[in-house]
Amino acid sequence: MIEGTMSSPAHLFIVDDDAALGKTLMAILTKEGYQAEWVPSGKEMLKRLETAADPLQIALVDLGLPDMHGLDLLKTMRKRRPDMPVLVITGNAGIETAIAALNAGAFAYLLKPYNVDEVKSTIARAVEKQWLIMENRNLMHQLMELNKALDSRVQERTEDLQEANLKLASTITELQSTEKAKEEFFAMASHELRTPLTVIIGVAGSLLMRMDELKLEEIRRYLGLLDVDAHRLLQLINQILDMAQIKKSGVSLTYSRFDVRAHLTSLVESFRLSHPDVAMELSISETVREMYSDKDRVNQILMNLIGNAVKYAPKGGQVQVNAFERGTDLVFHITDTGPGIAGNALDKIFEPFYRTPDAEKSFSVGTGLGLAIAKAIVDAFGGTICAKNRKPHGAEFICTLPNRMERKNPAEQMFKPAA
Repeated sequence: MIEGTMSSPAHLFIVDDDAALGKTLMAILTKEGYQAEWVPSGKEMLKRLETAADPLQIALVDLGLPDMHGLDLLKTMRKRRPDMPVLVITGNAGIETAIAALNAGAFAYLLKPYNVDEVKSTIARAVEKQWLIMENRNLMHQLMELNKALDSRVQERTEDLQEANLKLASTITELQSTEKAKEEFFAMASHELRTPLTVIIGVAGSLLMRMDELKLEEIRRYLGLLDVDAHRLLQLINQILDMAQIKKSGVSLTYSRFDVRAHLTSLVESFRLSHPDVAMELSISETVREMYSDKDRVNQILMNLIGNAVKYAPKGGQVQVNAFERGTDLVFHITDTGPGIAGNALDKIFEPFYRTPDAEKSFSVGTGLGLAIAKAIVDAFGGTICAKNRKPHGAEFICTLPNRMERKNPAEQMFKPAA
């Protein structure tokens, strides 16, 4: 526990229907100097929020509560007490659940059985963060009161001080945003990387132990599982590295001429082979031939957009890919017959780590980085991208990229930071 930061200890609410675990953790945290309290249900926690008046409060919320889902409780608590840190705890490790919790405003994500040192460390960080926010508010309040007492002789100094305070508040906001992004990244990476690695290790172990007794067909099946999860792991790592590079220094572009018609045809054919249950239709305008752009980056955009459409298209569904010219631009129009995009998700669909509620409910594989990476690249090209819903159902993505055929030097390098 942080010493000397608050006149009274932090009040901790342990919301867990498991009385043994809840009371044990309460005892441990009480010994650490906290004012710990076990709460057996979500409804009881909401009642406690109405009466709890301690200056510093933190909640540890189990997802598997008997009367409501932990995420629903988290969202309600965030509405009533937006500054109250909430640590989500669960016995089921999953990247989708972790991202959902962090997107809903959770301060951190902890797994059962508890690692006591990790729990203590996480609570200490939450206490420190809250204390800094409270101290900053107190300082701002004191400064405002002081400013009221200043007379006209120090008015100019007061204005300079207010400007400095605004810069400080902006810096604090940026730091908080950076801290949240870092927590989201580590939560996503640690859980999502663990899933394919666990499969790879388990299958490899089975192969080593049973190699002498396995038939060739069984060995091929095991190797197929290894191949699928190895590629999934590689895709995840590439997406993480791409997003990290984009956040750090933007998108680098290398221009050259290439046959976009042949490239798009080959790309769609590869999706036909890998997803035989989805009907893939391709329509390319006769005028679409060559493109002067970054072939690898254009491929990255199309792979993410078509892959997203295929992922949400139902078995027996359809994905349509259209390419045509509009002035000097090339337009790529991708549609699917999936469930579409919830109205409140349309504005967030291109945000890093964001996954739609339908994706979270279905536990589909994904990190929420593909569309964010695609948009960053489109922005670097100076193009546009948007998502819409189709009637009666399905989604469509429209990507417009400039075709810079007027450029003469195929080795030209361009660099444009991501928006």
